[in-house]
Amino acid sequence: MIKHLYAVTMVASVLSFGCASSRSGDQMQATTSPSSSRVTVPVELDDYVIRMPATIPPGDVTFAVKNVGDHSHNVRVRGQNVDAALPKNLKGGESGTLEAHLEPGTYRVTCPVGPHAMMGMRTTLTVKK
Repeated sequence: MIKHLYAVTMVASVLSFGCASSRSGDQMQATTSPSSSRVTVPVELDDYVIRMPATIPPGDVTFAVKNVGDHSHNVRVRGQNVDAALPKNLKGGESGTLEAHLEPGTYRVTCPVGPHAMMGMRTTLTVKK
């Protein structure tokens, strides 16, 4: 009986973990402010994945970053002569904003905390008209 209960608990844990990590950045959309043409990009930092749109328009960009994970994370955007990161790491539940001007091209987005990028916290952002 105890072995059966343990097995059911393990399967439930694996299934709930799989469901939580199966969300993708494809479901997230960047928005453009009509008054300023500034693009706002939602970014979720989780243990160990970055969720955000894969493509955005060029211009002034605000990355609205939220750490939905349990560990501290950050976000770094590099490419096309841009190298920008949040000024401090975000603890679980914290939010922050990162502003940058992005020209058309490809950017590498990573979590610069420890080995997080190697553990999966990396993605590519394409900026195009």
